[in-house]
Amino acid sequence: IFEIKGLAPEESISFIEELAGNNIIIPETDLQWILNFCNGHPLTIKLIVTLIKYYKSPTEVIRILDTSAKVEHPTRNKQNKQTSLSICLNTIYHILSQEQKTILHFLKFYPGGLKELYAAQQFENTPFLKNKAELQQFFFIETFTDPLQFERIYIPNPIRPFLKEKAEKEETATGTSIEKEAITNIMLEAVYIDSNYIETEKDGSLAYGIMRLENELPNLLSAFNIARKRASEYEKLDDVDKRDEYLKIIAFLSSSMGKFYFTRSYYQEGSLFAQVGIKAYITLKNYTQAAMQYMYLAQIQSRIFDIKGLQETSVNLENLEKQTHDISVKIKSLWVKGILDFETNRYNDSRKNLIEASKLLEKELEKEEDQSEFGNLQLLKISIAKTYEYENKFAKAIPIYKEALDNLTKKCSLENTGSFYHHYAYCMCKNGNWQEGINYYYLAIEDFSKTGQFEYIGNSISDLGIFIEDHPEIMNHPILNERTFSIALGALNNQLSCIPNLKEQININPDIVPFPLLGKILLLIKTISFSPYSSVLCDWAAKTREDFSIDISKISYFAALLNLAHCVGGVNEWKNDTDAPKWMINSILQCSLIINGGPDLKSQTRVFYWLAQWMKFYQLQSDATAESLWKQAINSLKK
Repeated sequence: IFEIKGLAPEESISFIEELAGNNIIIPETDLQWILNFCNGHPLTIKLIVTLIKYYKSPTEVIRILDTSAKVEHPTRNKQNKQTSLSICLNTIYHILSQEQKTILHFLKFYPGGLKELYAAQQFENTPFLKNKAELQQFFFIETFTDPLQFERIYIPNPIRPFLKEKAEKEETATGTSIEKEAITNIMLEAVYIDSNYIETEKDGSLAYGIMRLENELPNLLSAFNIARKRASEYEKLDDVDKRDEYLKIIAFLSSSMGKFYFTRSYYQEGSLFAQVGIKAYITLKNYTQAAMQYMYLAQIQSRIFDIKGLQETSVNLENLEKQTHDISVKIKSLWVKGILDFETNRYNDSRKNLIEASKLLEKELEKEEDQSEFGNLQLLKISIAKTYEYENKFAKAIPIYKEALDNLTKKCSLENTGSFYHHYAYCMCKNGNWQEGINYYYLAIEDFSKTGQFEYIGNSISDLGIFIEDHPEIMNHPILNERTFSIALGALNNQLSCIPNLKEQININPDIVPFPLLGKILLLIKTISFSPYSSVLCDWAAKTREDFSIDISKISYFAALLNLAHCVGGVNEWKNDTDAPKWMINSILQCSLIINGGPDLKSQTRVFYWLAQWMKFYQLQSDATAESLWKQAINSLKK
């Protein structure tokens, strides 16, 4: 807890003089009253000086404030920061015109700010610029430029709760109408961005669409929560028509944000939106869209290794299909079964479900003019190819990936292309076409960087760790830079934070981190250890240890990986030291010995093979071999 103290009296006087300028003279007795009233609160000082400028009389302002204080707080002799601010805000609020109050009550639903262009359009029948200037003069609104260079108007935080309280007290039909209009506009913008950028790239790139939604996120979350609250209230009142109006806002927001949350790896928010969206769509009897929300939810559960949640989603979707006999619901049900089978290593069963789903979808596309599901057909084919890939049947996977690549690049958005490049690259490398495969990895990382799919950047970089030992020249590409590695490691921690109760359980149950994620961490360490930016591993290890309260003295795969990252990341710092190399190398050897029995390792000396190549790369042991390092590790424990 941080106690933020107010301004000292001499600081307050300087601040008042600066705000008032040379044209306003405040008598000593009035100044003392103002100092006692404000109690060092900067915003209250700003508001009082603004009132003095407005009334052109310090004495008149003090009379008004003193009268208001006695009305609002009749038993209080001395005001504190909170009551002083409240009195000032109320005084200014009563000065404002009805038009200005309407603008404020509309803006309060935009915690992330409303684009000034949209605000001017919204209030085009009023002298908007004049109202804006006066509201700024009273510090009720401020402006800023967002990362996409849109000028935004917003209400500072102390003002928003005040306006909310005012709206609740006034409880007018106009207030409810303003709220409904604001959250509807927020929802419509999300629908537009999703439809015209993220889904189709009709008006611009997917990357731009992702950034647009990112900037609108505070507004979208606010609208979502308001719509949920109102829908619940009308449900209790048994007003179905009003309830459904708000359920539609919830549903459209959920649909618009599905790909955004998955792309940006905001899994907790994405899961919440999907679950609430499913409920809304089922209540509205829109089962096709409910099934799509189930798909978003299943994909998120797959990404965070939530097998139990994925099983529940599969059962719920299967039950929905039995109740509705809707073909689109059946396709999604088979698809989710395929995802569940895939995540539980039943690749043959997964393939059967995915092939059946793709055949049904192909038949539907033949019947309909609407080809919006064409992209989903390609995703199904990619999922089928992945089942072959994970069975090491690369020759079977490659032509399916190749067909999907041609279709995706011609007709679909960039969002799915990066993921395709990644898997196609792996199969090409494993099938012997190493050089072309690596180039596709670079393309994947570039695409993921553009669209903000930071977790996927880590996946591609970790895959490079499979080949880096024999081909350190992989690092000679501009996309493999310090920023890219830092982003990948940051996204890794986002995945870790999605593991339930990780911080509380990690030192009690070290196996809480799933083996696939441990394997990804190891491969990231392998890749980055050969780069000129290996020091990012040190920073990541230190931050991760602190964020999750890791006790690295307890033997576990995860603790060993953190130690390994710290040691190899700092190699340029310690390798020329007199004493450090010996005990640092011993630490690396012992960490490697612990990891050697871990996940995703293809032979007893696989980690030590990487370590031998790494030792030679940094000229630590020119004759290092996997076998010799294995023996050194065993001997280091004996000592």
